[in-house]
Amino acid sequence: MSSDRPDHSIHNGDGDQPMHPAAHILFGWVASPLTKPIVFWGLGALAVLLILVDLIYVRHTKFDIEGIPGFYGIFGFLAFSFVVLMGWPLGYLLRRDENYYEDQPAETDPHSEEAQK
Repeated sequence: MSSDRPDHSIHNGDGDQPMHPAAHILFGWVASPLTKPIVFWGLGALAVLLILVDLIYVRHTKFDIEGIPGFYGIFGFLAFSFVVLMGWPLGYLLRRDENYYEDQPAETDPHSEEAQK
């Protein structure tokens, strides 16, 4: 069945899935092979720049430990690592079996119509 509407979609490099024109405008740059190295080296350069600024910037801190160069980066990394690692025990605590929400047989389900008769 063909529609009378024209196909305005742009096909990506794979040719499998058509891409909406708005998606191509917003996210088309991601398909470029240069995207990964540019993002990687750009973030690395930004990190080096921020480390250099941290070494020369004078902070007026409330606690002595805050004056250590790189304190906030180290503290942020440790806090993030703590949150990620605490997700594993929390997952074990909250995890249910695969069939936890499936229907139970009528004889064991106290809310079924046969059990209430």
